[in-house]
Amino acid sequence: MIASHPGTILVDNMLIKGTAGGPDPTIELSLKDNVDYWVILDPISQRLYLNSTGRVLDRDPPMSIQSIVVQVQCINKKVGTIINHEVRIVVRDRNDNSPQFQQQRYYVAVNETSNRTFDIPLTLSGAVVLRERLNYEEKTRYFVIVQANSYCKRYMDVLMEWLAMDDAY
Repeated sequence: MIASHPGTILVDNMLIKGTAGGPDPTIELSLKDNVDYWVILDPISQRLYLNSTGRVLDRDPPMSIQSIVVQVQCINKKVGTIINHEVRIVVRDRNDNSPQFQQQRYYVAVNETSNRTFDIPLTLSGAVVLRERLNYEEKTRYFVIVQANSYCKRYMDVLMEWLAMDDAY
């Protein structure tokens, strides 16, 4: 993307045959489905801009914007045909937020005869892999510290407590 007017970023130079300006325009361009006006169309230069003036475009909560989709409607003024072009802008994550847990502690009951991998109840994804099976006769509680990392080296610890269940479970 190329920087342009303050608060906007050039998204696309469209190469639609015809001219939308001047004394005898051959096409008419307009935007459809432009929710929250994230996209600006310059029909004469056939350019699309991302409009981030005065607001934040963020893939992470609370915004959670994964992509922006608009339709560029092109009307051929000579014959009257209408063609809609879909433009999809995919928002990438900058890793600008630290990982967060919803609770300070999580409690999980695990059968000691279960396999060695089990999910942990977090918002996104994760799994705990045990090096060996749990032994209820030897130990009935395990405390594990789970650390979430992002690519920008921000992290947060949370204490998770697993209760090993007895063999008859």
